[in-house]
Amino acid sequence: MATQKIQFAYTSGQTLTAKVFAVGGDAVLHTSSSVAELPANSGLYKATFTSSPAIDGKHRAVVFLAGQGVASYEVKFTGTDTEIVQAGEFTNVDVSGLGGAGSITYPLTVKSSGTPVAGVECWVSTDSAGTNVVAGTLTTNDFGVVTFLLDAGTYYLWRDSTTHSFPKPTTITVS
Repeated sequence: MATQKIQFAYTSGQTLTAKVFAVGGDAVLHTSSSVAELPANSGLYKATFTSSPAIDGKHRAVVFLAGQGVASYEVKFTGTDTEIVQAGEFTNVDVSGLGGAGSITYPLTVKSSGTPVAGVECWVSTDSAGTNVVAGTLTTNDFGVVTFLLDAGTYYLWRDSTTHSFPKPTTITVS
């Protein structure tokens, strides 16, 4: 078993959890065994991951507060036991609302010739020009699925892939 930690800054006094994903993926690869603020009330946290084998390579770490993603970091692990990835080694980006701010969970399977396609970047707009993006960019998982949170209505789905061509945009209706 390897124990690795990610250090990051966030609002002091919070109860947080952290998960590690593949870059561009939405399947959880590792969940933190603990997240501690050290020293207390400092706003500096360490998320501890215990796994076998050790986490290695570039990943995305997402910090959660009350089940909602509040921060995302690109992290590069070396696969070394007792490794601590410092704040300077990743970039903090806001993930709140990434899947959308609506009340309806809208899973979508992206297919090409009837076959689900993994690794497709997807986003949703309210206009056909794509200027008012309301959700995304999210990347389809290994089964070609991406899930948005949208309100009832008509939207425009945008898809981008290095391996497949898709019409831009496609109309979707959420009800």
